[in-house]
Amino acid sequence: ANSAFSPSFVASDLRAGIFGLDIGGLATSPFAAVTNVLDVEYNGSVVVNAFGDRFFEPAPGREVFFGLEVGF
Repeated sequence: ANSAFSPSFVASDLRAGIFGLDIGGLATSPFAAVTNVLDVEYNGSVVVNAFGDRFFEPAPGREVFFGLEVGF
């Protein structure tokens, strides 16, 4: 009956790091990131023809992660 509705949303991410840091002959780029900075609740995906009216799957909340890119 086209009665299911998912509201619009705005989710923001933030990433910061140092590009091209030379450590022992390796080009490294350490970084830190935060996804969903404002911790907005929204639907990450929609399942068409879902059983039991479970059409929407929630997206994860705020996440923080760190990483290191290494090049030769």
